Amino acid sequence: MKNITSVASGARCLCCGLNGYITESPNGGDYITCPLCAYGQYGSSPEDDKRYKMDTIDYEDEDDLRNQAYCDTCRIIFDMGCDHAANGCSAGFSNGHMIGKWKYKTKDEIYIGMPQFDDIADWYNHANDIEILGWVCPNNGIHCPKAGYPESTHPQYYSKCELQK
Repeated sequence: MKNITSVASGARCLCCGLNGYITESPNGGDYITCPLCAYGQYGSSPEDDKRYKMDTIDYEDEDDLRNQAYCDTCRIIFDMGCDHAANGCSAGFSNGHMIGKWKYKTKDEIYIGMPQFDDIADWYNHANDIEILGWVCPNNGIHCPKAGYPESTHPQYYSKCELQK
């Protein structure tokens, strides 16, 4: 595992074209996509390589970081984040939230940036060796003006990002 402090451009919003860090929950939210690469392969253990299976592994301890969304292509933990585009029940877009500050418990070191795991086995075996100290919303909670239900006409579908002051 290493600390990364910058990432390439993230996933694009399919409605407004924002080249940000957008997560999508297509197909009624059966899975979510990575805010960096837009691929949707999350929640698998090294013993289980099935694709698109968000929420099928549920570790008993609710604080277990392996319950958090993980992309084994980018090798990061992320959160779905705040609302970006309300498009009805089958295709919502969110501003992906990423780790901005974390502690490596085994070394008692604090990092600004986010952990990037070596591979899925490293995540599976060492996700709980980190403590998330802060999340960031790289898109600053922006809402999509071209959403199926834009904020201008449907403000009830949007809330202010909890990470924004």
